[in-house]
Amino acid sequence: LPALSEGLGGAHIESHWRDGGYSLFLFPDEAAVRALTPDFATIRAQGDVMLIATAPGTDSDIVSRVFVPGGGVDEDPVTGSAHCLLTPFWAERLGKTQISAEQASARGGRLGCALEGDRVILVLYRGVIVSGDPRPGPESMAVDYFHPESLPELAFPRDVRIIQDWHATLRGG
Repeated sequence: LPALSEGLGGAHIESHWRDGGYSLFLFPDEAAVRALTPDFATIRAQGDVMLIATAPGTDSDIVSRVFVPGGGVDEDPVTGSAHCLLTPFWAERLGKTQISAEQASARGGRLGCALEGDRVILVLYRGVIVSGDPRPGPESMAVDYFHPESLPELAFPRDVRIIQDWHATLRGG
């Protein structure tokens, strides 16, 4: 991880590697994650690797930023697969299975993350899908889709109401 760490910059306090090209860097606080100015050329030279920078949040339980320059995305705005890794990581540290998360990219997004056994449930309630397929890929742990009435208790207040309103809008009512 030394070359990835150098490319990411900042002063992380832990780093972790997961097979499949995922690296997670834990920073002491949200300000450190927001202040990152990665050297994308250095990271790109390491291949198609996802760098996940994370820290405890101030307005949410956790904050993150995700960089994949070797895969053609310098900084991903909101990354479900990263939160499938972040959820069990933070659930253990925080001692809870429901976590509020903010991905602090320029466009940004807020998620509710729940760990149920070996499954991760993600609720994106602020973000824009501009391309791609929102279904889980092979790199993810099991991800569920569910009807608003069957939502687990969520980390953010008002999540259930926001999602029910969104669902009603989609149905035209």
